Amino acid sequence: MKTLLTYFLLLSTLLLSNASIAVDETKTKTTGSVTTVFNMESYQFSDAEIEVIHSIIVFTEQRVRQLMPTLDKTIEARINTSDRDLDIVGGVFGRAEAPGVLSFYLGTKTRGGVVGSATTALTSAALHEMHHLARGWTMTENKFGNPAGIPVATVNEGLASVFADTYSNEYFDKAYGYPDNVSEWLPEVMALPIDVNYGHWVGGFHPDGRFAIGYRLGRWVVHQAMDKSGKSVLELSEMTPQKILDLVIQP
Repeated sequence: MKTLLTYFLLLSTLLLSNASIAVDETKTKTTGSVTTVFNMESYQFSDAEIEVIHSIIVFTEQRVRQLMPTLDKTIEARINTSDRDLDIVGGVFGRAEAPGVLSFYLGTKTRGGVVGSATTALTSAALHEMHHLARGWTMTENKFGNPAGIPVATVNEGLASVFADTYSNEYFDKAYGYPDNVSEWLPEVMALPIDVNYGHWVGGFHPDGRFAIGYRLGRWVVHQAMDKSGKSVLELSEMTPQKILDLVIQP
């Protein structure tokens, strides 16, 4: 539980912040349409670590571009480190900052260090965040409105999560698995006002003890929509959040 609390408090803080981390000391590596920017202020990435991390980002970008042609023409991936315990998500989390811009945080305490984090979970995290870019679900210049509302966030996070599960072998059930009674959360979320606390309802801890409600409910919503419609996660990704919710809510 302590690990969950540490991770989701950190994630919630970052999701609620619109400020990008200013970095004076960086190293960059570019291949094709991908530029990876390494924050060297708090951690000195070795050349070998840079190569591993950059290669994963490039490979994932090429895969996503094949699957989702709406992905931005160029991608900037900003690589940071965290000394928190991120093992519950394989040592990596990220966010879609703006069109074409992603940030990732790699745990230094993961077994194998930042390379261990990258090889365990960076592919999944990059798939998730690049799906957001292709959908226009970004911290700034968000195509869904600001605030978009918790139901919209729930669907968009669910789509990105299932997309990442589908195209990688990286999944972290302790963080994102949904309980048997998850269907009870949907009416609750649908009734929320648009300006409700985002951290409580999407990526952080709710006062009642639940965590990552939007992420976990979103996965269930997408799985239900896939089952009811026969559509793949890619086909659902071309639909609006409301149409996906309609598939699930309507009898």
